[in-house]
Amino acid sequence: MGRRSEPFLARRLDLVNPDLYLVGERDLPALRERLRDARRVAVDTEFHAERRYLPQLYLVQLHLDDDTTWIIDPRQPGHLHAIAEPLCSTDWIVHGGTQDMRLLLHALGALPDRVWDTQIAAGLLSEDFPAPYGTLVGRYLGVKIEKLATLSDWSRRPLTHSQLSYAAEDVQLLPRLWDHLWERVEALDRTDIVAGACEEARDRVVDPPPIDASWREIGAARALSPQQAAILQELSAWREETARELDQPRHFIMGNGIMAELARRQPITRESLAANRRLPKALAKRWGTEILERIQRASRRPEWAWPHPITEASPARRTAKWLECFVRLAGHANGYAVRLVLPMTLAEDLAADRPATRELLANQLGPWRDTLMGESLWKALSGELSLQIGPDDLEMETRGDP
Repeated sequence: MGRRSEPFLARRLDLVNPDLYLVGERDLPALRERLRDARRVAVDTEFHAERRYLPQLYLVQLHLDDDTTWIIDPRQPGHLHAIAEPLCSTDWIVHGGTQDMRLLLHALGALPDRVWDTQIAAGLLSEDFPAPYGTLVGRYLGVKIEKLATLSDWSRRPLTHSQLSYAAEDVQLLPRLWDHLWERVEALDRTDIVAGACEEARDRVVDPPPIDASWREIGAARALSPQQAAILQELSAWREETARELDQPRHFIMGNGIMAELARRQPITRESLAANRRLPKALAKRWGTEILERIQRASRRPEWAWPHPITEASPARRTAKWLECFVRLAGHANGYAVRLVLPMTLAEDLAADRPATRELLANQLGPWRDTLMGESLWKALSGELSLQIGPDDLEMETRGDP
């Protein structure tokens, strides 16, 4: 009976790897000690994101310095809690780890001070970002990963050998990949830049942007006036709060298109709300009061409190696109990805509130971005550098060059 009630009874899985362990209760003390001795640990997770605000965590994979791999079932009571302290006291290596960190912060209550991300390091060595794990492993290690279990049902128990092999392989190659990338980072003298970018990604998980900034992710905001954008901001914040409270995806609460439509039409009564054919009747019935309250709250804002969306036809939007083009060209020449170094929201912020001094630009960029491109970006913003069409591609030209 005990074996059936605990499918992850501690055992080696020699069929996959002699140093792959499925963690059971009796393994936890040994794993804690190994984590305390570890200089770093590679971390990966398996989860299901469907129908939830926060994805459901089903598996945690750890690969340690001693070349052992440990697979933990987070649904086993107390297992993650038992290793939380030593696990969060050593550096992590992840790949595209934002979601992994988000889930593990929720499960463990903390993150380590340093989380190194192979996807970020690769984006500061080439134009490819966000590069898939299998692509980087093939490019830098010459190893082909078979993604046979990508769409597995990770909630099932017991897991199959092929599922466990897939889960282990994802984490076992991470240290080798990181070491290979780090050698290239050192050769380019970008260690502080990569460290800063990884730290920024970790900090965004620990201290995420305020929910009243979520409206900027909605493309339809570009077609709204500032007063309409205030309503979209209120509705977007309400949707975020509601989705989090009910543990449902945002679009289950209300779609982006419906929010934009409400921001344009601005109904003030239940009758006018229900008259909108695009608004599902069930949505109006369940949350009509909350929606109208948010619209009214936004309508009472003074003009100075309105957000200012950057519309497609605005000079700021054209400037942001020019900055993106400039950084893309610089990234092509110097080996970094524009999507990582200059996300469009940052380009729009620089365009809308153009820094008057080099110091102000450095403050807006932050240390690692400023080190990487601050000087050339300042020259571009101040008119010392321009773009021109060359024989084969765009080219940068310094003012005064013949």
